[in-house]
Amino acid sequence: MDVKEPLTKPRKLLSNERFQSLNYQPSLYNSLNSAPPTSCHYCGLCGSRKCSRCRQTIYCSVECQRKDWSAHSVICKPLAIKEQNSGHSPSEVGGRTCRSPGEVNGINCSSAKVDGKTCRSPSEVEEKIKNPKLEASPVSSFLKDQEMERKITFQDLQNTGLNEGSKSQGIVVEFSSPRNFIIQLYTAKTVESLIKVTALLKEIYSKPENLKKGYTPALGEVCVAKFSQDQNWYRVLVQNIDNEGKTADVLYLDYGNTENVSLGDMQKMHKDVDLFPPTAIRCFLADAISPPCGWTPECLVDVKKLLMGKEVTFTVLRLEQVEPLLYGLDVTLPALS
Repeated sequence: MDVKEPLTKPRKLLSNERFQSLNYQPSLYNSLNSAPPTSCHYCGLCGSRKCSRCRQTIYCSVECQRKDWSAHSVICKPLAIKEQNSGHSPSEVGGRTCRSPGEVNGINCSSAKVDGKTCRSPSEVEEKIKNPKLEASPVSSFLKDQEMERKITFQDLQNTGLNEGSKSQGIVVEFSSPRNFIIQLYTAKTVESLIKVTALLKEIYSKPENLKKGYTPALGEVCVAKFSQDQNWYRVLVQNIDNEGKTADVLYLDYGNTENVSLGDMQKMHKDVDLFPPTAIRCFLADAISPPCGWTPECLVDVKKLLMGKEVTFTVLRLEQVEPLLYGLDVTLPALS
């Protein structure tokens, strides 16, 4: 498949944002079992660090606590109240008795330390309650390093939402045969996602501190690469690695073209980039049967002229579970003028 420059940014379309909410019911949370788990509440790994506010929920790292806060914050306050009403004095902070507003464990606050920090005023103790931090753990550094080194794969990306029977539209950006072509999805949601991720990648990787020297991608990893024709960064799937030549064959996930790039022009996917589904999908005509002698060059040229760069509508008839996914389509050809 020939290497082609990614399409010009489509115009931005509007899409509705969806928000979720959960009503707080004290009777529900007061019935929770207070027995502490031994695994991280967010990722399931072994954890030993408690939320210092409710002292109930376990995490393995600060990053997991941050990611889980939107959900945990709903029950953190009720659990903290339950813990306080279970027999502890309102003047107890983190298991330490405050005998007076200026005293912690019988020591004047001007020199007392709470969690290793000097408590200079009662407001600092209150601030620690409002902004809980995780307790230190000997394995925290290891878990943090492990999380940082985790590779993103195609399976980590969000699903396109296209299933058997789904209808959508897009632009044919690559064509080899009726059994092998690529459509770039063209809906309000996909266009908005593409514009957002493209702008974010440009912002992130224009900063030298985000460029890691000597980065080596893994086969099947989803990372970013600098496209040779415009020197911009795009999401790619690593399909092959030549360690001797220090190059890799990559598929541009949002545009469908492939390229052999230098390992020096590749970087790990930054943690701030959302795992949007790929915008470009691999397709074949579900009902197309190849002639006994194969497709003639004249036929392929005619069909390519008919489809390349054209907006088409399609229905998904079947999916083939390969990586990336392969979509068997029934395509409605654009109307001829």
